Amino acid sequence: MTKYKDIYSNHLNDIIDLIKNNKIKGENEALEKFSVYIETIQEIGSFSVDDWRQDWRKKIWKFGEEFKIRNPSEFLNLIDEKLNSPLTTNKEVLEFIRSEIIVNYLPDDECKKQLEILIKNYPLNPEFRNTLGHYFSRENQLKLSIEQYSLAFKIDPKNTTFLENRFSKDQDYLSDFIKKGLYNEGKKYVNSIVEDKDYINAGNNIRNTLVDFSRRFSDHIHFEEKLVALEKDFKEKMKSELDVERKRIVEILGFFSAIVAFILSTVSIAKNFNFIEAIYFIIALGLVLVLFNISLSLLFSQAKKEIFKDKKFWILILSLALILLFIIMSKSITETLDNLNQFQRL
Repeated sequence: MTKYKDIYSNHLNDIIDLIKNNKIKGENEALEKFSVYIETIQEIGSFSVDDWRQDWRKKIWKFGEEFKIRNPSEFLNLIDEKLNSPLTTNKEVLEFIRSEIIVNYLPDDECKKQLEILIKNYPLNPEFRNTLGHYFSRENQLKLSIEQYSLAFKIDPKNTTFLENRFSKDQDYLSDFIKKGLYNEGKKYVNSIVEDKDYINAGNNIRNTLVDFSRRFSDHIHFEEKLVALEKDFKEKMKSELDVERKRIVEILGFFSAIVAFILSTVSIAKNFNFIEAIYFIIALGLVLVLFNISLSLLFSQAKKEIFKDKKFWILILSLALILLFIIMSKSITETLDNLNQFQRL
């Protein structure tokens, strides 16, 4: 049988109204009624889903919000006296009321430390875990926040507020994966929570939102794969074009170098050899320079495996053959000229 009584909420409503009207210390005013209230509320017992009704807990939240600006020291003193009294039978409910006051007034770091102590003492009280989840959320520790909301909902599975808090942080956590570009990790996470028992019976809106996140991650992954493929293709095309351009520049430089070398060498040959010898040397020089240009072209060619199909390769072979032929012919002509000279002397 439930221990809850309507007076727990009714008396709290009266105290909240008195505080709002700034009726604090007088007879039958907020402090006096609050002193009676914290004595009476101990009858509710330790936390249970049936005894600690959700509407009453929300009234305690509303009561705590009255101290966002107002100094709560007099109310906290009354609670602390009860907590330190050996006659106190239910400290858990007093700690709950006290926690809702301090989280609205004291700095976050101090409140967080006190909540961690309360969770250690009352690990199955979902209110302390829910409130701690708020602090982790403010610090952007989304994973820790989700863990606390999940535990709160696990303890009190009928409390939709706890589930809504968790779902809100799960959405932020999934959005964070998208912002950081961690699409595969995000897809794994969303697929895991879709099958979470907390969400299986949570309603179509929540499940549809999670499915939508899953699709978004799939789209991002597909788009990223396309970008990687395009980037790879672009790099290959750029490399190919740069290689072709480099080859063309080398061939142009080689061509102009050959022309300059041909001109300078022709002048030198003409000065040092007779006409017939000069003609042969100039032709041989021209073939050597052609050979030089063709060698450069083949050296920087990408199609090395198909070199025997390249016309330039056969031009190179022909040039080598012609040079060899001119060397042989030059030798024969030289011997003929020597014989003629000897004959004329006779």
